[in-house]
Amino acid sequence: MEELKQAINNKAEERNSVDYINNYKKYLTDILESPDMQKIWNSYREKYIYANDKELTDMIKSVEKILS
Repeated sequence: MEELKQAINNKAEERNSVDYINNYKKYLTDILESPDMQKIWNSYREKYIYANDKELTDMIKSVEKILS
């Protein structure tokens, strides 16, 4: 998992978006609390069967685990 974290950091550096990675907890909280993001996620779940049983909170927890 460390390689994935490093790849994310490398891409953030390329895109000049390291601040997003450094403040990931704030941004993930914003995403989780957003009704619009919940609607987008639910629409995604309906469109793609492999995401059907995944909650937005599950995805947020996965990202937190990678970035922590």
